[in-house]
Amino acid sequence: MVGGRKVVGKQDDVHQLRLLDNCYVQYRFLNSRAEAAAKVKSAAAEKSLHGLTDRITGLRESVAEKRAEVDRIRREQRLCSAVTSQVPYLDQWSDMEGDYSSCLRGVTTALHDASIRLPIIGNVRANCGEITEVLNSAVQLLEPLLPCVENFLPKVRP
Repeated sequence: MVGGRKVVGKQDDVHQLRLLDNCYVQYRFLNSRAEAAAKVKSAAAEKSLHGLTDRITGLRESVAEKRAEVDRIRREQRLCSAVTSQVPYLDQWSDMEGDYSSCLRGVTTALHDASIRLPIIGNVRANCGEITEVLNSAVQLLEPLLPCVENFLPKVRP
């Protein structure tokens, strides 16, 4: 019996070993299955995050464009309000332009007439200091008109 018991014990050991091996294979299968499911979930999450990153980038670009447009509209509104507030002055300027033109014509005519009256033949004597003073006075009268004239020079048709 001693020999029979050994064989039976050995068969039990083999059977136990096969059961343990079967459990081990089942655990490996379940672990690999769980790992595959985790990889699938991880890939899906990464894909979702990548899609969200693209959407967030698109939204940021859209927000930047909208901010730029809002800034442009604000600048445009400020410009319009500044121009609108200056329209009455521009209307006044068009009325005063005729007065300035007639004054400028008058000064030009007066200078021309004065230069015609200067004697150029014979024994002419003049005080250089007085002439310089008169010309400086004329220049001082015309200097404030210089920016106005320069403004309109490009608009004059030859």
